[in-house]
Amino acid sequence: MGRYLLLCIALSFAGSCTTVSEDPAYDFTPRIELLSLRPDTVKEFRDSVFFKVYYEDGDGDLGFSNFDSNSVYIRDLRFTRFDEYYLGPITPEGINESINGEIDFILPGLFLLGNSEEERTSFELMIKDRAGNFSNLVSTGEVLIVKN
Repeated sequence: MGRYLLLCIALSFAGSCTTVSEDPAYDFTPRIELLSLRPDTVKEFRDSVFFKVYYEDGDGDLGFSNFDSNSVYIRDLRFTRFDEYYLGPITPEGINESINGEIDFILPGLFLLGNSEEERTSFELMIKDRAGNFSNLVSTGEVLIVKN
């Protein structure tokens, strides 16, 4: 499932818009904003949740070349730990320019934890840059997971 999400993030990133500027227009610590979360109801194991996130970073060091380095952190609030995902470099390493744009993340295969026919959850999301700075934490609205 992790490799599927990796592919989804890479493919959705390829279509995102990025603005590059020579003057640092933003802080070097990344900032993100949740633009959308859809759908609000999913069938367990079948449907995916789509996050659209706006980002800005003063030195443009978001994403990693190394596939073993994760920089996207998403937590289903039913759990205590964040799941980590790979994000490819938005700008080439060594290029320090202000950037902003949008990234789409896809989270497949949500499931029910108990025996009920439905369950609600929300998510938290943040991004880490190559310097190790974490963005602000954004929270989502609720998603209803229903039995398949």
